[in-house]
Amino acid sequence: MRVRAIPRILLIPLYHKVRIAYADVFEAVIQLDGFLKTLAFPPQHKGLADLEWDIHLTTVNELKVSLQQNASLIDANRLRWLTRSMPRFLWRAQARTDKQPILDILFDATDIHTSNGIHGVIFYDEDVHYIIRYIARSLKPTSVPDIGSGALRILKAIAADPIAPA
Repeated sequence: MRVRAIPRILLIPLYHKVRIAYADVFEAVIQLDGFLKTLAFPPQHKGLADLEWDIHLTTVNELKVSLQQNASLIDANRLRWLTRSMPRFLWRAQARTDKQPILDILFDATDIHTSNGIHGVIFYDEDVHYIIRYIARSLKPTSVPDIGSGALRILKAIAADPIAPA
């Protein structure tokens, strides 16, 4: 006799300090991706409309090792992120195009659900940083009523970043 099992639910134990659910991060990333698809990028950045996202839980140590080994990160940006104080657990949403990292959105996984939750955004391409930051700073939420609160939180974090691209 042959039996087929189809899993309907999967329980994965997490450290009790991880309070932000994957679903919340996923929803914010989907909203941002949808917003980016509506933008008209310059020809050399057309790939930004077709980003591939990888969302996973990581630790600050794993993130810093990854940043040290990433050759596409500008040295000043690498130093800034390696010396920055960060929470122990982070949700890392990495956008890629043609297997090249474009940006990482870092969510504080230990934050409370009602807070902003965005720890920061790491850009691997200064042109993309400039374009998206310009859009984020120019954006008026009333001009894009269906953008979604998650995407707005990410764009506000990008706009508020004091470090200007070169």
